Amino acid sequence: MPLSNSKHLLAAGSLANLSLLRVWNEALTYTRPDTYIMKLPPSTAQYGAILAALALLSAAFWLLIAWAEHSRSGKLAFLVSMIIPANAVRELGSTYSPYLRGGLIRAIGTTGVLSITALIGIVGAVVLLKGLSTAYRIALACGAIVAPLIPVTVFQDIWTATHNHEAALRDKPTAPKLGHTGGRRVLWMIFDEMDQRIAFEKQPAAVNLPEFQKLRETAVYATAAYSPSSSTLSSLPSLLTGRMVKTVRAVASDDLRITYVNSDKEVRWGDEPNVFSQVRAMGYDTALVGWYHPYCRVLNRDLTSCWWTAIPLQFDSVGRTFGDSVPKYLRSLFETSLLSPFGQSLSVEEAARRIQELTAQARQAAADPSLSLVFLHIQPPHAPHAYSREKHDFSLANSPVQGYLDSLELADSILGQIRAAMEQKSLWDSTDVVVSADHSYRSSQAFDGHERDRRVPFMVKLAGSRDGALCVKTFNTVITPELVGGILRNEIRTKNDVTALIDRSGSSFHGF
Repeated sequence: MPLSNSKHLLAAGSLANLSLLRVWNEALTYTRPDTYIMKLPPSTAQYGAILAALALLSAAFWLLIAWAEHSRSGKLAFLVSMIIPANAVRELGSTYSPYLRGGLIRAIGTTGVLSITALIGIVGAVVLLKGLSTAYRIALACGAIVAPLIPVTVFQDIWTATHNHEAALRDKPTAPKLGHTGGRRVLWMIFDEMDQRIAFEKQPAAVNLPEFQKLRETAVYATAAYSPSSSTLSSLPSLLTGRMVKTVRAVASDDLRITYVNSDKEVRWGDEPNVFSQVRAMGYDTALVGWYHPYCRVLNRDLTSCWWTAIPLQFDSVGRTFGDSVPKYLRSLFETSLLSPFGQSLSVEEAARRIQELTAQARQAAADPSLSLVFLHIQPPHAPHAYSREKHDFSLANSPVQGYLDSLELADSILGQIRAAMEQKSLWDSTDVVVSADHSYRSSQAFDGHERDRRVPFMVKLAGSRDGALCVKTFNTVITPELVGGILRNEIRTKNDVTALIDRSGSSFHGF
C-alpha cells in the first residue's frame, strides 16, 4: 500500500475513533457513582458492536478521503462530514457544561439553538469555499494527530467487555409480604416536573387535562405547594424520608449518600427511616413503581413489590444485541439525545417504550387490593417528550421544550388509566389518593418566556370524598409522609384534617 494511502487510512481510523468519542466515554469511562442511574451497564455484545461501528466508520472516512484527494466536491463532502466528530466532542463537553446539552435549549429555546446552528453553518460554508484545500489539509492533519488514541480505546473496549459488571447492578430482593389488609389504603403519585402554573393556573388553551380536573373537584387542592428541591436526585429522598435533604452524592449502583438540612452528617439513603418502613412497621404491605432512582436496589428492604426504569440515555437506547447496536451506534452519531434528523432520536424512542411499560406496571400496582401504600413516580411530563397529543400516539419528534404540553396530556392520560384500573376493582372510591410533583418545569423560561414558578401541584382525595376544598397556605410537600402515616393510622379522616396538617407544618420554606 502506498505511504500516502497508509496515512489516509490512519487519518480515517482516527477520525472514526474521534466520532465515537461520546460512545467511548459512556461505555469505557463510567464510574461506580455513574452506575447509580444505570439499569444495566453496556452488554458484552454492545462492546463488540462499538468495534464493528469503528471499522465501518473508518472505511467510510477512508473512501471520503480517497474521493477528496482527486475532487473539489470530495473535499467539501469530507469537511461537511467533520460535523460528526464535532458533535461527538460537543457531547463529551456537555458532561462539563450544561449549555452544550439541554441547558442552551432551556435558555433560548429550540428555535434559538437551530438559528445559531444555521448561522455557524453559513459562516463555516463561506470560510470553506474560500480556502477549501487548506481547510481539508488541516482537518486531515488534526485527524492524524489523535491517531494514538485508537489502540487505547480498542484495548479498553476489549478489557471492559471481558470484565462486565452486569450482575452488580441487578435489583435486590424485596421484603416478604405481611398480608395485613382491611384498613385505609393510600395511592401516592408523583408526576415528574409537573408545573402548577402551566398545568393549572395558566394552562394553554390547546391543552386538555380532564382527569386532573375531575380529581381536583373531589380533592383538597393546594395552590401554594413547593417541592423540597429543583432536582429529582434530591427531591425524592426528601419526599420519601419526610426530611429536607440539602446535598446528595451517588457512591455506587445501590448507594446514594444524603445530608439533611441542619446536619453535616452524610448518611446512606437506603438505611434511613422512610415512609415505606413507617408503613411496614404498622403491618402493611408497600409497593413502588418509578423511574430515574434505582429504587429496587436502594429501598428494596422496605418494599413488598418494586419496579423501576432508568432515565433513557443514548448508551442504553441502542439495544443490547450486536445486531441491534451496530446500526444504532452509527445512527446516534448524527443526533443528540433529544434531536434527530431521522425523526425521534433513539433516546426518545426508548423513552416511549419505557413510559408505556411504566404505565402498565403502575396500573397493576394501583389496582392490587393487598397493597396499603402504592407509590408511583411517573416520568411524564418530564422530557424526553415522545407523546403526540394531536395523534394520541408516541410519534412526537424534535420537541424538547414545547413537547411539554404533549407530555402534560400524557400525564393526564396515565392518571385516567390508573383510575380506570382501580375502578374496575372497585378501589378508587375507597382509596386515599395524593398527587404532586418532585419539582416544577425547569425550562419554563424557554417555554413561554415567564420566570420559573417553583410551585407544584398538590391534591389529596380522601376515600369516599364527593367534593373538594381549596387550600392557599404556603407549605412544602416534604410533609407528605406525615400525611400518609396519619391517613393509615386513621388520624386523618376529613378535608379539615388535611388542611390542619398543612397549617401545623408552618413551613413557608420553598426548597432549593
